[in-house]
Amino acid sequence: MLHAALFLFLAGLSLLIWGLDRAVARTLLSLTAALVAFYSNALPLLPLSINYCRPGLFSDSVQLAMPGISALRTGVAQLQVKLTSFASRDGLSWYLWLLENIYQREPRINQERRTIQSLIAELDAVSIDWIVRNCPAPDVVTVACQAVGALSPVSPTAGIIRKGEIVLDRTDRYLRESFGHAVPRSRAEVGVRAPDFARTLRSLFCLTDPTVPYLDHRLPPVLDWAEGIHMYDLPLLSVPLRHERCAYEGDVSIPARWHDWLTTIRKREPRPRILTNTVLQILRLSTEESSMEITITLLSLLNVQELQLTDLDSVAKFLAEPIRSHDHSDHNCDSRCVLGLLSQVILHPESFQIGDGVVDSAVETMRHFVLHLRLPKETLNFGVFRPEDRRALHSFWEYIASEYVSLTRWTYQ
Repeated sequence: MLHAALFLFLAGLSLLIWGLDRAVARTLLSLTAALVAFYSNALPLLPLSINYCRPGLFSDSVQLAMPGISALRTGVAQLQVKLTSFASRDGLSWYLWLLENIYQREPRINQERRTIQSLIAELDAVSIDWIVRNCPAPDVVTVACQAVGALSPVSPTAGIIRKGEIVLDRTDRYLRESFGHAVPRSRAEVGVRAPDFARTLRSLFCLTDPTVPYLDHRLPPVLDWAEGIHMYDLPLLSVPLRHERCAYEGDVSIPARWHDWLTTIRKREPRPRILTNTVLQILRLSTEESSMEITITLLSLLNVQELQLTDLDSVAKFLAEPIRSHDHSDHNCDSRCVLGLLSQVILHPESFQIGDGVVDSAVETMRHFVLHLRLPKETLNFGVFRPEDRRALHSFWEYIASEYVSLTRWTYQ
């Protein structure tokens, strides 16, 4: 039956490829006919002796494998005896012994994992530094320099890169060579090169120490290119550039003062999607000049859905001056201090000389922090508040934890 099926298959295949290649089909038909003739005429004439026992190769392989199988059985039996022997000693069974060994290995495994995690930031920084120093392709070096702008300004990687001056020098050189000596010929050219300019300038701001007067003499030669940058990148550029020719979509000029510019943005779009990294850069570069009103407005512009709890710690470091209304000398500022600052603004706006609109922004921002970051009530350090404020804070926390209550209905009595 198997031979008959094979012959039928070859015949069908020959007919199938007859229309494609007749030479191959004829060859295949000839071979099929020869095989059929052999099986039909020559094979019955041959004397056959059929042995119904197992083939010699199989029997020989089984005989060769038997010693190994016997040794494996002996080893398994001995292992079972060793494991079950713990049952009669100190009340331990073999599975408890295995768990004990796993628990002993866990601290070492966790230590190795923590070591690897601690090296990630250094490895990233060294990789970028190596590319900038040794890569001969200018485009690759430019991408490596611009990649720094995507880092959080307080990330360990940014801190390590900031210590070395090679990346800062190459970024500054690329900015001056690409935009410092050429005047834009048209607004279309400005719009085309605006993303490249924005990424480079963001990297420059991330690498620059805000306490060093570095930007004052570096930025004026490239101001002509700042006009066409997208409105979501302009918060990073408006105050450091101090340039009223900067414009966002709609050709509306940027006022020199932060409050006027932020008010214009909020009127245009109630909650603009400004990058979290951009707002963190603003807070890092201009903490000393920011008033409480500007600070709260900046916090309200954060994209909370992209914000992590560690980013709140970064915000607290940038808000060292505003949150010194309480004693923070005994601890490092963290997310509790940011929430405490917002709580103080909500409870006592008259102390900060701010209006109702800023208080509403503080309430909205704090609620977004609580809902999206799932912060528990214990996040607030209630010990730093006055006794009459603690009760109000407890009730306020319960209030903002409800997603179905309108914020406008809550008032502090």
